Amino acid sequence: MYRKCGARSELFRVCYVILSTLVKLIKTDSVLTIDLWSTVTHDVCTLATTIMGPNDLTNLRIQSWVADLDNYIITDAFSK
Repeated sequence: MYRKCGARSELFRVCYVILSTLVKLIKTDSVLTIDLWSTVTHDVCTLATTIMGPNDLTNLRIQSWVADLDNYIITDAFSK
């Protein structure tokens, strides 16, 4: 499904139920968010967008991460 929606990066095919469980366990983690995003793996980057703290996105980081948005699924996750 992710490929049909335009995901071009590596995929582990982790379902959203598992990602939601991880979010509940992790809550927010600024350091982990940055580390996860740097993997450039679709599922992992989706998780990173959900555990971002409110102060994690500096202007420079936003500009850098927006360049990595290659499909509407990750773009939607990032925008929330």
